Amino acid sequence: MTTKTEGVEAASCDPAAGYAPIAGDYDEMVDPQSAVRPHWQAFLDSFRHFNPDEQNDRTYRLRRQVRENGIAQDLFSDSAALDEPWKIDLVPLIFSPEEWRSLEAALIQRARLFSAILDDIYGPQNLLRSGKIPPGLVLGDRNFIRPLVGTDAGRGRLTFFAVDIARGVDGRWRAIDSHAETVAGSGFALANRIVHSHVMGDVFGSCNALRLAPFFDMLQGELLARAGRDDASIALLTPGPHHEDYFGHAYLARYLIR
Repeated sequence: MTTKTEGVEAASCDPAAGYAPIAGDYDEMVDPQSAVRPHWQAFLDSFRHFNPDEQNDRTYRLRRQVRENGIAQDLFSDSAALDEPWKIDLVPLIFSPEEWRSLEAALIQRARLFSAILDDIYGPQNLLRSGKIPPGLVLGDRNFIRPLVGTDAGRGRLTFFAVDIARGVDGRWRAIDSHAETVAGSGFALANRIVHSHVMGDVFGSCNALRLAPFFDMLQGELLARAGRDDASIALLTPGPHHEDYFGHAYLARYLIR
């Protein structure tokens, strides 16, 4: 499925040519009968127009964009190491509109649940009083901020929310972990899309890929609304350069200065 040109891997003209799914695993691109899933067809139709040299060139440009933007999980890793500091595949993961709407609805529901729980434990604490959430689980957590109990929730206490999801062999999605303490993953997702769009923007356009900019516009607007003034100076606090998400924190903060 791949060839090598001057030490850089390049895909064949048809990424589906000779492709066989792993038995027993859910495959994103092809169904159990090895037929390409419909929502992948537009991407494959565009990608087939690139000969191996063109694919090789785009792969090289994508890796160069990663290096030039400094995308790295560990900012203190050896930049001269053979491995790339951050790996982005030239072929993206593609979801159908129907599946994305289903995921979106489920994740919004999950975020609303977490927001309601957070507002309750810092508010009336009905969940603790009824025993639906064991009081010791909350009150004994070192991250529970007692002075905030009974304070005004304003526009809500949950500002950022992210979920790690994984697909099972049955094709169903499962939530693996939730993050409400930091802007987990947002900066990396933004950086990935920007560098990818610089190299594959024409393909993204032909596939009608959803843009990420509206989300970050809403995020910026929400932060300004919470500040209560249009000329507010908003800072993104971070554990520091040695934190694994520091690049994402810094990248997001720079992007939102507009």
